[in-house]
Amino acid sequence: MKYIIPIFVLMFLIVPLIVRAQVPFTNYCTNIPSANTYSQNLCTLIYNISTFIFWGGLAFAVIMIIVGGIQYITAGSDEEKVKGARKTIINGLIGAAILFAVGFLIGMISSTISGLSSPGV
Repeated sequence: MKYIIPIFVLMFLIVPLIVRAQVPFTNYCTNIPSANTYSQNLCTLIYNISTFIFWGGLAFAVIMIIVGGIQYITAGSDEEKVKGARKTIINGLIGAAILFAVGFLIGMISSTISGLSSPGV
């Protein structure tokens, strides 16, 4: 029962990403008015790095979940191996949830900043 609030908070952060209502990273670098080439290049570099870290971390989390599943299947009746496999799966899920939450926050902050910096909006 003590995990119900964090589960609902993560659900409300992750579900919009899954249904593509909120894209985790959108390139707002082209929406910056009166930006010189250096600032647009810096913005694009930060966007590319954050996108790489997000998708790389998500791939790592999925791999950890798969490895934990394989460990769980092959554990048999050994309780220590089952506990280790469960811990691996839970850590992979927590990592994926953190990545989605950070992606959501970065997307929200980026859209807010680009919305504030664009004239007439």
